[in-house]
Amino acid sequence: MVEKILNLIKKPAILYSIANMLFLSTIFLADVIVARTYTLEQVGGWKQLILLVQFTATLLSFGFIEGFRYNIAKHHDKIKELLGTVMFIFIIISTVIFAFLSFDEVSKTFGELLGINVIIKAGFLIPLLYFLLSANGVYLQVCLSIGKINVILISMVVFCVTLAASLFIFLINNFFEFQLNIFLPFLLALGLQLITYLVILKIYPKINMSKINISMMLKYGFPLFIATYLGMFTLHIDKVIINKIGGLSEFAIYSIGALEIPFAGLITKSIVSVSYPKIVKHVENDEIDLATDMWLHDVKKASYFIFPLVFACILFSKQIILGLFGTRYASAVPVFEGYCLILIWRNATYGTLLSIKGKTNYIAISSLISLIINIVFIYFFYNIWGIVGIVRAVFISVVFLVIITLYLENNLKKYVLLFKDKWLLGLLIAIFILYFLKQ
Repeated sequence: MVEKILNLIKKPAILYSIANMLFLSTIFLADVIVARTYTLEQVGGWKQLILLVQFTATLLSFGFIEGFRYNIAKHHDKIKELLGTVMFIFIIISTVIFAFLSFDEVSKTFGELLGINVIIKAGFLIPLLYFLLSANGVYLQVCLSIGKINVILISMVVFCVTLAASLFIFLINNFFEFQLNIFLPFLLALGLQLITYLVILKIYPKINMSKINISMMLKYGFPLFIATYLGMFTLHIDKVIINKIGGLSEFAIYSIGALEIPFAGLITKSIVSVSYPKIVKHVENDEIDLATDMWLHDVKKASYFIFPLVFACILFSKQIILGLFGTRYASAVPVFEGYCLILIWRNATYGTLLSIKGKTNYIAISSLISLIINIVFIYFFYNIWGIVGIVRAVFISVVFLVIITLYLENNLKKYVLLFKDKWLLGLLIAIFILYFLKQ
């Protein structure tokens, strides 16, 4: 029995799941501690930092991370060369950002425009945050491509332990202002995580500016970057709006309600990330049906985990929010229930097959349509239901995004047929019935 468990743990998908679980659980625990210990304004500042971390690498990568991921899956023999090109580009972008934000007036104006105070307080550190996030992101893709999932797990342990310990030390001793006390531990943890990758993998970038490599990555990556940008903006526009119009206190309450249960999306992410290189090979060999079947199999496996979790979270939503964060966040419960519905669509990485086929312009189009729908529904639903209406608008926009993407992949019918499984269909119906009963 013990041997079977050990063999199961050694599987790539399980190791990657554990690594993601460590990261999400660390952030989740920090959320709980900060929410219970500090004022609503400080909690809002903490959530602003998390939002900044989520956006920085993605929105300033210009598609190079996505292009790097795709090309190393095809060209294992060019990893160091491609790594050198993309790292050099990150250094250039970081330098430009530093030149832009090193002026106090510029960083203040930019921070006020976005409504993120940490940019005002420490704009000169944003380039370092960007570089560390991006560098760790490409080394993560290297590990996935060559099957070194254990290295991802080790680096994540280093990150989580460093972040937890340094956050505790900085906040207890109150070395700087609150914004810096929460920002600097992130930089320290990301730096040690990158060093861990370098020391264990011993794969060092051959710094170069190969036009061929840049062209290879941009050809695939930039359209996907546009789609990713639009997709992220669609999912987070609600937080951006609340942050701008509601102030730090309301943003803090909304962000607590917009909580993502640590284990909800990591199973999907782990399954898809491990199978991604295989799906790429099937598509390259023109084995589209095999690639589709593998993707749908991953969707079904993830759904078996996510659907019961969503049901349980809606059922015990009040107990979860009040029990974890305290009674002052009671108004976050309806927001949390709405976000639980959105988690239904975390059963897959939609658009995977389109991106592998190089049809990233289709993803961009579907993301743009979803964003427009989101903005329109937010306007009407906010006037009807307030902040809960914003969550419902996000849910509808995600539904449209999923349907459009599946249609463009010619997989809509096959996806619907997954729900011939009575267990999955029954759970889905039960989730919606429970949600409407609790409103």
